[in-house]
Amino acid sequence: MAAANKAWANSVMSFLQGLTSATLGGIANTVAGLQNQVVALTMKADTSEAGQNLIARVSALLEATEFALGERLGRVQDRINQMAEATSLQRGRLDRFLQIREIDPSSPRGLAQELMQLRRENTGRFGLRSQIKSQRGLVRAAAGTPEEQQLQDRLDELVQQAVDNALQRTLTRRALARARDLKPFNMASETGARQQFELQRMTLNQQLRGVTGDAGQTQLDAFMKNTMLPNLKAQERAANRAMVREKHRTGTDSQTYIEARRRWEQAVLDRLGLQVQLAEKNNDDTNKIARVLGGQLSFDFMGQGFTDTINSGVGV
Repeated sequence: MAAANKAWANSVMSFLQGLTSATLGGIANTVAGLQNQVVALTMKADTSEAGQNLIARVSALLEATEFALGERLGRVQDRINQMAEATSLQRGRLDRFLQIREIDPSSPRGLAQELMQLRRENTGRFGLRSQIKSQRGLVRAAAGTPEEQQLQDRLDELVQQAVDNALQRTLTRRALARARDLKPFNMASETGARQQFELQRMTLNQQLRGVTGDAGQTQLDAFMKNTMLPNLKAQERAANRAMVREKHRTGTDSQTYIEARRRWEQAVLDRLGLQVQLAEKNNDDTNKIARVLGGQLSFDFMGQGFTDTINSGVGV
């Protein structure tokens, strides 16, 4: 009897040592096999001492194996949780990087960094794909155990995070494309603001120097025609390109397209407004010349009267 117990103890020790090196799936299969053995022995209804001892021993092995399985599941779950923490730390580093470098998150550079981070969170070494793969292995290994539902719930959370990540990547790609499309327009707008400042500075300097009349106005008109007008045309072209690309990207019913169209319309009005202003100034100058030169000479030729009035043509 003692020898049999010693042999049993040695076999149990060997069994437990084997569990430490077994794979998670192997331990899960062992649990399932032992559960089937316990059920089969119980159904035999062997009430003898030997039969009851066998059931007790197999049940003890089952309990030890279930403990080993639970411990292994816990370690794997801890690793998955550490992977999630690693991606969270990456997110924190990105936020600090943008703050330190004073990068606008909505700028092309900021959005490009955000898109890279979203990709790392999805397919990186510790990303959602790796977490989901490991979590699915846990769920399969824990089939039929009390931990199965909890592990399945965690798997469902990870899958939903992956879906949200995919949506955020799509939205960020669109925002990045939109920001890149608007960059030329924004640069032209900033240039226009500086040119408005320069025009006001020139006007005030003329007033301080006592420059009045045609000389000062000619300088301002030249600045508006040769500097401001080309920039407004460039701004209009940039707004038009951004509007066309937004139309192809989201259609004509989207709010972003409507905003792009209004931006282009305003650019057209700004350009036309300056052209009208320059045209009116040109007409005023022409009328001034006509008033100065008009009616200075008159003569008859072949029975017709003529004058040098510029805006009246032939005949008096």
